[in-house]
Amino acid sequence: MASGYVYACDERGDLTKPVDENDPERNAISARDVTNLIVDYHVANIPKGLCEGSTSLTSVRFENDRLDSIGDFAFAACAKLSFISFSDMHIGSIGAQAFAGCSSLTSLSIKKPAEIGALGEGCFLKSGLESTGLGNVKGRRPSLPTRTRGAKTCPIRGWAKTSRSPRSATGRSPTAPICT
Repeated sequence: MASGYVYACDERGDLTKPVDENDPERNAISARDVTNLIVDYHVANIPKGLCEGSTSLTSVRFENDRLDSIGDFAFAACAKLSFISFSDMHIGSIGAQAFAGCSSLTSLSIKKPAEIGALGEGCFLKSGLESTGLGNVKGRRPSLPTRTRGAKTCPIRGWAKTSRSPRSATGRSPTAPICT
């Protein structure tokens, strides 16, 4: 992966194999082979197309409460993706078509207020959204249709974690561990 690595982990989010700092690609797996993605505390950005077209991905869980961005097409065409929570999060932007074609994604969990700086064009296009929870979102955002239909599939199996070195000037990895 150009902007991050995904590592296998258990359901608690603990890595099943160590990350080799000298060769971070060594124990990395494909993000498209994960079922449940856990985004680690140190991740600042979800790379463009990270899980695009996955046929197994069913959920995304964030351990952190802040993301600079979710890249364009990051989860596009993941037909089995049915759960994602943005509760109490601060997200700089959600990229164009980031969740487009996620037909099983019928609602967003936003129980506590969240801040989203910008929503990219078609970020939920042809998804299965019936309710968005966007009433609990603060920040600039375009209006979204109340119902968006359509979807494709996303392949991912097991649990995994992503990481990237070196750390940015802020001390956070641009794309540190992400678990699936």
